[in-house]
Amino acid sequence: MLEKDIQKMIVQYLRRQRIKHYSIPNEQIVKVMRMFKIPGDIPHKVRSILESMGMLKGAPDLALIPGKGKTYYMEVKQPKKGLTNAQPEVHAYLNANGYDVAIVHSLDEAIQIMTEWGII
Repeated sequence: MLEKDIQKMIVQYLRRQRIKHYSIPNEQIVKVMRMFKIPGDIPHKVRSILESMGMLKGAPDLALIPGKGKTYYMEVKQPKKGLTNAQPEVHAYLNANGYDVAIVHSLDEAIQIMTEWGII
């Protein structure tokens, strides 16, 4: 199963549970442009524009804001896929500053983590 499909399942679950959340698409925008074969260096230009607007390479895929005065982050990965080079540094920064970050590979893992966090 692709990462985007896993993330869609998690988002559907969050919506059913009425857990506020938002996506941090970052590199996904550029991947979609490549998927649709946007010509030339347009994906590179879009990345440059997004970076100038605050896109943070390595930011987790989802932010959960359940109304408890805290934000939780999820990095969604395909099974057996690892983090990108930038992700460990961003995750470590978030953890060091009191934020919970989890790497999940399925909806079941996401539900387990949310249960541990006390969100559900």
